Amino acid sequence: ATQPVLLSQLDGKRDIPITLKVAAMKNRSVVFILLVALCLGPPTAYAQDESNIDTAAGDQLVTEYFRRETEKLSERTFADIHSLEDWEQRREMYRGQLLEMLGLDPFPDRTPLSPNVTRRTEAEGIIVENLHFQSRPGLYVTANLYRPAQQSEPLPAVLYVCGHGGVKKDGISYGNKVTYQHHGAWFARNGYVCLTIDTIQLGEIEGIHHGTYREKMWWWNNRGYSSAAVEAWNCIRALDYLQTRQEVDGDRIGVTGRSGGGAYSWWIAAIDDRIRAAVPVAGITSLHNHVVDGCVEGHCDCMYMVNTYRWDYPMVAALVAPRPLLISNTDKD
Repeated sequence: ATQPVLLSQLDGKRDIPITLKVAAMKNRSVVFILLVALCLGPPTAYAQDESNIDTAAGDQLVTEYFRRETEKLSERTFADIHSLEDWEQRREMYRGQLLEMLGLDPFPDRTPLSPNVTRRTEAEGIIVENLHFQSRPGLYVTANLYRPAQQSEPLPAVLYVCGHGGVKKDGISYGNKVTYQHHGAWFARNGYVCLTIDTIQLGEIEGIHHGTYREKMWWWNNRGYSSAAVEAWNCIRALDYLQTRQEVDGDRIGVTGRSGGGAYSWWIAAIDDRIRAAVPVAGITSLHNHVVDGCVEGHCDCMYMVNTYRWDYPMVAALVAPRPLLISNTDKD
């Protein structure tokens, strides 16, 4: 039912008519949070010194609430799956849900990549190409391509996606691919082609990932923007680019990356079957670890889908099956 509710600001200057469509909201806790936020009003409404207010009891209640909700979500994630047949019947539905939660339903058009190799360097038996392509018109993805100098046939390839390790000198951003360049060189020395791509936040062309984390852009998700979606889309177009290269066996492509790159490895392996093996390194964990243990604190917007369908993260891992997946986290690989 639609129920109009009148709420007064604490400063008493005006009443705000609010209509809450309670029945239409999937998560009723949103109603609670909205009511609390509206009732509390802006911080300036308080005349007393807030530094002396003891919030311990309320903090404990909120913590316990999130713990219980997280436990419910974890328990329900695979509740309807009792057999391989159950999973096979639902797999594409779940993949569609993930694409929606990432902001990639429907996919953008696959516009021309317009790749451009700007420099080529050879050293120690390795060729490194500096390049860029456009995942969307005007959306440039800067990258390095590493390959063996001696090559007689198409080689398997690795898409390396970077974490939050930007390199900047004298005000010039060289991209976070510089932090991880030793990985690309290692793959080339061991017989692989490796494409390492920059992120939006820390690439040669600097953008923003930290909308809600740091920039107070609370409207990002409401307006349909997701930095996780942009990184996942750039990964998809990076696979498109790799498959245009004659040096690459397009049927043998894997993905890896650390921290933020671990999260991107997670997304791309789940949504694109061209990834034949995936090794996300850190950046991936359970909902309990994110919410209850507090892992979410200090992490970037680009590492999170909008969890509309209330998943726990093992669902993302399940979408990679039956392809090989190694979750690499320190001593518990």
